[in-house]
Amino acid sequence: MIVSQLMGPKQQIFLLFLFLQVFAIAAKTDTGDFAVLSALMKDSWKNKPSCWTGGDPCGDKWEGIQCSRILVSLTWYYQAKV
Repeated sequence: MIVSQLMGPKQQIFLLFLFLQVFAIAAKTDTGDFAVLSALMKDSWKNKPSCWTGGDPCGDKWEGIQCSRILVSLTWYYQAKV
């Protein structure tokens, strides 16, 4: 492999770490989607899911929330008083 010939093991590990960080950053919640979820939780729901803690639905892996690079979607139906 050309990369292994040009770089030593330390550089390869650093490159792998950097590559994984880019994917971790890309997986963060879109600000528009997060704003809608936050508004729904604060204003509409009287009984939000107790497992939804933290500030980022994708980063904190909220149950029932699926994240992609394009959108955040609610896939779990929770009985809430809306």
